[in-house]
Amino acid sequence: MSFDETGRIRSLYTFLYGKDEEGEVRTYLVNYETGNNNKMTVWIDGETNAYFEESMRLEPMLQILQKADVKTQVEKWGQSETYEILYYGSRYYEMEKSRDGGHTWETVNQSPFGSNCGVAEGLVFVDEQMGFAGLTGASQSYSQIYMTKDGGSTWATVDFPMENVAELPEMAKDLGFSIADYDYFCMPELEDGVLKVLAITEAGGQEGIWFWSEDNGESWSYAGVVE
Repeated sequence: MSFDETGRIRSLYTFLYGKDEEGEVRTYLVNYETGNNNKMTVWIDGETNAYFEESMRLEPMLQILQKADVKTQVEKWGQSETYEILYYGSRYYEMEKSRDGGHTWETVNQSPFGSNCGVAEGLVFVDEQMGFAGLTGASQSYSQIYMTKDGGSTWATVDFPMENVAELPEMAKDLGFSIADYDYFCMPELEDGVLKVLAITEAGGQEGIWFWSEDNGESWSYAGVVE
């Protein structure tokens, strides 16, 4: 799909297929371009092998687009006549463990991030049972930290005490940032028995807010800013 700087769709080409309410396979080959009398051509119920690949589901793309700040990303790209979105499918993560140096593997969790889509930021284990994983969105303007206490069998999101933040980095005032903009959480770092997480505004940022934990992630506290 291509679109212009106003968000108007300029062209769309896709092939969709799935089952209707009665379980019958339906197909749709779609072709649209502006300037063609504003008409969209749709070929219905053509031939398909009807092999339903989980990674090619449409719903994850819709979730990604709902969370992605497309407007901000387009503004960063600069002036252009058209922009494009190309979707190849999604990937769902699976947690596996090896006890023999990687020769054999066993599945620990088939969906550590639940139904959430995104890019895995990292995987850090403090010991055999306690670990952290990060998941970021398509725009890399936010991320979420997940924690496990049982070696990866179950995961839960980590909630940081944003309400306790007493100060923001100096650049926040210059750029008009609020506490809500600091929603990209870097992977935890362990230093002298203290877990540290830096909250920034987007991937690659340097200035942000520190959160520390002295009880292996059971609780977190605001620990100041990084300029």
